Amino acid sequence: MADRVLLLDLHRLESRRRISQYTRSIQYALIEASNNGLEIVIAQTFNDPVVIRRRKQVDISPYRAVVFSGSDYPLLEQNDAIRDIVTQVIEQAEAQRKYVLAICAGIQITARVFGQDVYSLEHPEAGWYWMSKTESGKRDPVLAGIPDTFELFSTHGKAVMPTDGRDCHVLVENKNCIQMMRFGEHVYGVQGHPDDTLVTARIYLDNFETRIGERPKNRSPTREDIAEEPRGKVLYGAVMLQNFLRLARE
Repeated sequence: MADRVLLLDLHRLESRRRISQYTRSIQYALIEASNNGLEIVIAQTFNDPVVIRRRKQVDISPYRAVVFSGSDYPLLEQNDAIRDIVTQVIEQAEAQRKYVLAICAGIQITARVFGQDVYSLEHPEAGWYWMSKTESGKRDPVLAGIPDTFELFSTHGKAVMPTDGRDCHVLVENKNCIQMMRFGEHVYGVQGHPDDTLVTARIYLDNFETRIGERPKNRSPTREDIAEEPRGKVLYGAVMLQNFLRLARE
């Protein structure tokens, strides 16, 4: 098997030839986390629901792992096309014992596949947030080398609400919402952006403020604070990606 990871771009764009800047950010972060040892292949599977329905099943057998990007689809509305293709990718991953990492809105789509609910936050998150591992998170290999309490950058207005669905484990949470889960043994979802650097965080905040029309009131450092953070700050999202890729290659 070639050392390749499939990165599925879930964003809806006007042109299907254009890759989302957020997906590019994930691609670059994965390449860096692998120390340039993995090829990260982007598939723009989700840009057009009509096209999705006509596509053949995505074959993940050539890849060591799959990563779902975030998405700008209205997740609280019914979207069978998105859920169908995410479902069949997850079914393949479980059958082949391959790892999946769903980022930002990707965890929300994945959670619905596993029978969990998604709800709108009263105050959207946007910024660097403190969060804590649960007891399950303290034992999980994807979080190895990360302190029990750590910061991760987040921009999202929805979150996962666990129900009595399939085998699901909360790994990380904070006062606002659940931040990370494991579904079964090999499927992970993280609400924040483990791909973010101090530079990309500023871009996310600029775009997030434009979309929601106002600055969220309950986040930790503001955009101005981010610009002043020391360059030596540990980015634990990068550690998370390194751990995920290590598991995928074992």
